[in-house]
Amino acid sequence: QMSDECGAEAIVLLAWDEKEHQVRTIVPAQVSAVSNSSWGSGYPIGVKYQFPRDLPRHWKVFCDIHSHCEMAAYASQTDVEDEETFAGLHIVVGRLHLEPPDFHVEGVVDGHRYPLNLADVVEGYEQRREFPSEWLDQVVVTNYSAYRAFNFDQQHPSIAKLEPLQ
Repeated sequence: QMSDECGAEAIVLLAWDEKEHQVRTIVPAQVSAVSNSSWGSGYPIGVKYQFPRDLPRHWKVFCDIHSHCEMAAYASQTDVEDEETFAGLHIVVGRLHLEPPDFHVEGVVDGHRYPLNLADVVEGYEQRREFPSEWLDQVVVTNYSAYRAFNFDQQHPSIAKLEPLQ
């Protein structure tokens, strides 16, 4: 939906709940930058997010999933740099206008990246369906200059005060 409305990237995290033996979905507070292309549509520039600091001790984050909107799914240089110190799975979903979309999956261990097949880590892709509307409350879409200036360590939880994209 973020991609459809304004061309914005978004991210979710997955955590393993050791007590309940199930995967939990976490949508962190995030700021996504969009620039207008020469043909008038939004073009994604990037997404910053606040890694949750208040998770239950028995939840272990093991995966991030983010979109590349209409672009192909691949690990950009920014993705590689961001994921350098985050051991686990990294999934990029691209070409969201297609069904199914593109997927790019890599594992990172001790700073080394390993390509994986989606089927190795996800059991059966199902056609997309609706998601909880409160997830959108975690995402602020803005322009590049506001995105570059935004610092979660200094400004969170004032993410709501960030000037949204008009």
